[in-house]
Amino acid sequence: MENLLVQYVTDSEGNKTAVLVPIEQWDQILKEIQELKTSADLKGKLSSGFNQMLQIKRDELPRKTLTDFLDEC
Repeated sequence: MENLLVQYVTDSEGNKTAVLVPIEQWDQILKEIQELKTSADLKGKLSSGFNQMLQIKRDELPRKTLTDFLDEC
């Protein structure tokens, strides 16, 4: 996101206490956060799946049929 237009609210000593962001930019920020969360969730699930595959290959977890796998979803 380019040209983020923010305004800072300060206390009587000049310490920043809050930020004002135009609503259009805030909506875009929320959208981007959701996209990042979705990507992170997918990455975590894929990583977990690959780890389970490795454990199955090493006979650390029991093998499953496709039907069993789909029944768990």
